[in-house]
Amino acid sequence: MKTLKNLLMLALISLSISVNAQTTWSSYGTTNGFQDLTPTTIFSPNSTGGYNVYETTYGYQNISPSAVISPNSSGGYNVYGTTYGFQNISPSAVISPNNYGGYNSYETTYGFQNISPSSISIPNSYSGYNAYGTTNGFQNINPSTISTTNSFGGYNIYETTNGFQNISPSQIIFPR
Repeated sequence: MKTLKNLLMLALISLSISVNAQTTWSSYGTTNGFQDLTPTTIFSPNSTGGYNVYETTYGYQNISPSAVISPNSSGGYNVYGTTYGFQNISPSAVISPNNYGGYNSYETTYGFQNISPSSISIPNSYSGYNAYGTTNGFQNINPSTISTTNSFGGYNIYETTNGFQNISPSQIIFPR
């Protein structure tokens, strides 16, 4: 399963694409700056208005979702892991709107949302988000991940090094 950090960024992308919630999205990794041939993750709309997240094996979608992203009462999303294909009862992360027009991502402990966010996302000038990690509840100075729109109608996800965006995206997400 993807790391929680990746799931949170992809959930943020889900918030951005939720206006067209009937669309299935594919996420591709990259090698040496070039998009891989087969997707690593597929986002399929579910009955709650969110997405089921499927990993792939040899380019084929797995039968059971690895995560379920569902809207919550705060205008954000809850991210649930799965066990044997069934959604866990408690969310592993909660994403809530913040005062910057973006979202705060909270991990959970025993099903309860932690007090301090683990990630803070703020809209950027590329119609995407800058995602900042936190230290002791305070936002880090430099973003850890930057998302931008791409020419496919989707998003490019860039990691950062010493606060600077890497040249090549680490993931490319677009509609199927």
